[in-house]
Amino acid sequence: MQATQIGFNSGWGRLPEDLLRELLGGRDDLSARSGRTIVFGQDELLDFAERAAGGSLDDLDESKPGFFIGRRSTDGKLVEVEWEPDGHANTNEGPHVTVRELRDEGLGVQGGWTVVDKAFIFGQETYRG
Repeated sequence: MQATQIGFNSGWGRLPEDLLRELLGGRDDLSARSGRTIVFGQDELLDFAERAAGGSLDDLDESKPGFFIGRRSTDGKLVEVEWEPDGHANTNEGPHVTVRELRDEGLGVQGGWTVVDKAFIFGQETYRG
């Protein structure tokens, strides 16, 4: 059984993931309440990024560190997947994955991107440095 770190008023504790999911109503409940996808741990965050890429981040081109662009094999859409396992201090975001799709296929990258999904690890939504 894998344990997940969560915050308590008195500091940090660890609960088994199945108990945590039961107590919190499961991932779907958490995601619906927060307006974003919530995962439990780095492995699930990477799985989310891989699914967003259509199978593997390795199938996309890394345009700059942590940013992967390419056609998703599952639907052919051009996507940008930001895989940020540490988070950003400047935006106060914890570890996350951001999935973007083109605003307008006809304009290509010059038309800009729209965020279509974003995932955070439960309890690590803000930056900890």
